[in-house]
Amino acid sequence: MLEAPAATRRPRAISRGGAGDIAYLRLVGARIQALRKQVRMSRLKLAEASGVSVCYLKDLEDGKGNASLLLLRDVARALGAQVETLTSEADHG
Repeated sequence: MLEAPAATRRPRAISRGGAGDIAYLRLVGARIQALRKQVRMSRLKLAEASGVSVCYLKDLEDGKGNASLLLLRDVARALGAQVETLTSEADHG
């Protein structure tokens, strides 16, 4: 049986909310918080600079928020960083 070209194949279902996903959200949240503290910015100031609510930033930092790429880009820009700094799966050690 011939396989359909990649562009026409249906994507495989991806399960969400597993331990790996939770760990990744916590990693991104910890990076946001660490960078915010490094640049000595309060959560309120970051909210004002990024257009993201203080409550949502708290959820992100706690690893509870699953932010869009555009929101993460806004947060990264407000912190003077690249979005890749927040989202990379590599250990920044």
